[in-house]
Amino acid sequence: MTNEQILKQAIEKAEENGFEISESLVSLDPHEGEVSTSFNGIVWMSKEKILFSHDFAKAFIKYLLSDEFLTKPYGVMRVKKLGFKAGRKIEKNIEVMKNNFLQQMVLEKEPLQYLKKF
Repeated sequence: MTNEQILKQAIEKAEENGFEISESLVSLDPHEGEVSTSFNGIVWMSKEKILFSHDFAKAFIKYLLSDEFLTKPYGVMRVKKLGFKAGRKIEKNIEVMKNNFLQQMVLEKEPLQYLKKF
């Protein structure tokens, strides 16, 4: 799977859970930043702006808490590694997991490859 395919799939999962591409993520210059991609062939967005956005992370975490993800092999284990705790309010779990997810993304040499695990 290419980095562009990983990004597209991650964005689709996040969009299914409330993520919307905002103007702050869109660039008029397709060469702005080190890495950019076209989305639906219309606009250019910096991958970094998307991957490290709190809105993207929150929506992606909602996907990770869905039955679709939790029924995958290792789904529950990966969610627990991000800080999920049974008995905690869902909003708190999402906030903790979002922060842990973003922290891990920052530490990764290849953030898209980290996303591929999900």
